[in-house]
Amino acid sequence: MTALFLAAKTCNRPVSIADYAARIPKTTPDDVLSLEFPVAQALNFEFAVWHPHRALWGLFLDAQTLSPPPDPNSLHSAYNAALADVRRSRLSDVDALYAPAQVAFACLHRADKELAERWLAAKVERGVKPDIPHIVVDEVLNLVDAEGMSPSTDVVRDVDKRLKQCKNPETIPGSRA
Repeated sequence: MTALFLAAKTCNRPVSIADYAARIPKTTPDDVLSLEFPVAQALNFEFAVWHPHRALWGLFLDAQTLSPPPDPNSLHSAYNAALADVRRSRLSDVDALYAPAQVAFACLHRADKELAERWLAAKVERGVKPDIPHIVVDEVLNLVDAEGMSPSTDVVRDVDKRLKQCKNPETIPGSRA
């Protein structure tokens, strides 16, 4: 059951766990999910992690289809400014608290508010309701400003020492284990 559920994910045909379990008699979502990570680990399965960089690139491409199209120079400068904020966001907890699209939109909103609002209005016109309330934009940007700074060298060294102690020697190529 779990292997089939993982196979659906790998083929980009994700099925909600509730729907999947409902189709198998006497099965609960916990029956399937309890073995998901052990099966994935045994298969050396690697999960894809989506991040705001990709979402921002999608916003940039989608903004080019607006009518009338934005000025290419201002679009590129807005993208570069938003990209700088997205990079800063990676140094904060924002990625763990908000969806990548929300972080990307907030960064674009700061870079070019008019362009971001036009993009959002065009999405609503097409019947798509993006889950990006304006309060989220403020919260994301406040977190990026408060936490999005490079850590000091001493902090990085300390974390690096602790990470070396936590590594499993069996997974390190060339180790004696």
